[in-house]
Amino acid sequence: MRALEKLRSEDRAIVFFEAARRLVACLEDVRSVLGDREAVVGREITKLHEEILRGTLGAVLERLRSRPAVKGEATVIVAAAPGEKGRSEAAGALAEEIAALSASGLSLKQTARLLGKRHGLPARQVYAEGLRLRRPT
Repeated sequence: MRALEKLRSEDRAIVFFEAARRLVACLEDVRSVLGDREAVVGREITKLHEEILRGTLGAVLERLRSRPAVKGEATVIVAAAPGEKGRSEAAGALAEEIAALSASGLSLKQTARLLGKRHGLPARQVYAEGLRLRRPT
């Protein structure tokens, strides 16, 4: 889960490989941490029983859960974090949290550590945002 949390704001597609017997549990974890992003699951690629599933993680999970068993090797591709609109909304929410925690008496260093863990961001990134917010416009 920690590794997934570090990938929450990744702005590129995420590719990984998983054994079919662990695929459903893995996709459930990915969905719970990264949200219901678009994904592609390729099973048994380049083999006789090749299969490609596309859709949101929830839709792919639904199709896989309906099967008695999933076999073979799987390649999973998960869409990048939301684009600029999603980033600007997230940055606005982060700025509000920084301001609220600073107003409550926490130092910027403490705020950066807390929010970094909460949002899966490096503390230095949150700290830099806090410094940016302090600058007069």
